[in-house]
Amino acid sequence: MPAPMLVKIPTDKVEEFEQTKISVVAQAKEIQVSDANDVRDASVFLKKVKDSIKNIDTFRLSLTKPLHDAKKQLDARFKELTTPLKQAGSEVSRKIVDWKRAEDAKIAELERRRKIQEAHVERGHEAKTEIEEVIQEPNTMGHAQFRKVWVFEITDFSKISDKYKQINKVAVNQAIRNKIRNIEGIKIYQEDRVAGV
Repeated sequence: MPAPMLVKIPTDKVEEFEQTKISVVAQAKEIQVSDANDVRDASVFLKKVKDSIKNIDTFRLSLTKPLHDAKKQLDARFKELTTPLKQAGSEVSRKIVDWKRAEDAKIAELERRRKIQEAHVERGHEAKTEIEEVIQEPNTMGHAQFRKVWVFEITDFSKISDKYKQINKVAVNQAIRNKIRNIEGIKIYQEDRVAGV
């Protein structure tokens, strides 16, 4: 079932744009470019295409801008409500993880001492203290569930394989705009594109 329309779209205006579309697409198929005069005629046609797109987009924006503005206001208001909750949740999660790490360190130390004591007993030595039983906490406590996840941190970027690196296209394009024409490992060149129509 299609979603209900929140905005009434004026069908007469849409029909006008539909006719423009059909006409322009048909004309584009007929255009031939074989000399400088044809290029001038084609560039006039491209201006007509650009103007048609601009008219349609201007009309579309007149319908969608109020919706986008309302959505932004709603998103901002609800973000005000959820951001402190997310921060509170992150803080408590961090405290739980800190406790779990400390608990795991205690258990590891107890296990190390237990193994030393068992080794002494196996050799016939008397254990000075009673062997403490290591009790592991369950992986689920209340609503908190513990699991191991793989994470990483970069220790030496120069040793990372190229397949894990990504080009910063924004920085490269900015360098080209700043008239830098030599970047090691990158071929910088010009290509023809139609502009100014």
